[in-house]
Amino acid sequence: MVDIFLDHPTDKKFKQHIATRNIDESQALAEVLERGLANYWLLEFKRLKENYHHIKPLYDEFKKENETLNKLEEENENLKKILENRLQTKEKACSKAKGANA
Repeated sequence: MVDIFLDHPTDKKFKQHIATRNIDESQALAEVLERGLANYWLLEFKRLKENYHHIKPLYDEFKKENETLNKLEEENENLKKILENRLQTKEKACSKAKGANA
């Protein structure tokens, strides 16, 4: 049944594997699938590791920029409050001056 899914050279290697290991086809198929899955996960973890090493510096840079942005926003809010307080102080002074002149 396996020969339906495999091309001729692969089927030939598979049958040689069965003969040299002295196992039946289902055991050989299980070994091949286990090995294939192990190779798949190895490649997948290598890809994930490469992605991590690519993304990590970007994350660190964006994190630092975000912290700087938060500090700037906080400073901006403080400056805004200072300007609002000065404006209120000037408005009070102007209204007192108008009241004294009247």
